[in-house]
Amino acid sequence: MKPMMILLLILCWIGNTEAQVVTQLEEARVTYSPEVSIVTNLDNVEFKLKESYAGHFTENPIRFMQENFDIDEFLNAIDTEDFDEIQVSFINRKGYLRATFDKNGNLVNTFQQFKNIALPRNIQEQLYKENRGWSMTKNKYVASGKSDMIQKEKYRIGLSNGKQKKNITIIPALAEGGRVASN
Repeated sequence: MKPMMILLLILCWIGNTEAQVVTQLEEARVTYSPEVSIVTNLDNVEFKLKESYAGHFTENPIRFMQENFDIDEFLNAIDTEDFDEIQVSFINRKGYLRATFDKNGNLVNTFQQFKNIALPRNIQEQLYKENRGWSMTKNKYVASGKSDMIQKEKYRIGLSNGKQKKNITIIPALAEGGRVASN
């Protein structure tokens, strides 16, 4: 039985070495950007961002767009003038920025909406000063403006204190300074 097992192992080993023929292939170039996926219908373009960009994106969406998106290059790539405006959206799991450009590549307006993001320090301070003992359970940030300037923005914040719940709205332009609060 022992010689039979040794013979079987030798045959398997010989079969494996014969099956391992090296085939030389020509070079293939494949490009893929796992950070962004693109959906388009020419009037509306969506860039879906992966998590590695999330913090940078939600921190300042307009700056992120200006640093990472070249509208002139994009307009040259689509090579059409059958539109007056084009809407470009940058989306991640926390929210989105929607920017509208004219056919010359000028930024016309922006709209952004995010949920459960880190609040700016002055908003955190105001929230803490005015709501001691309360915990933030959720927040929503909405902003809009012309060109790259934000003209309207607000935070809608959900708070809880035991069984009590309340919602407050903070408009940053009217906010004093302050510090954070999640008990």
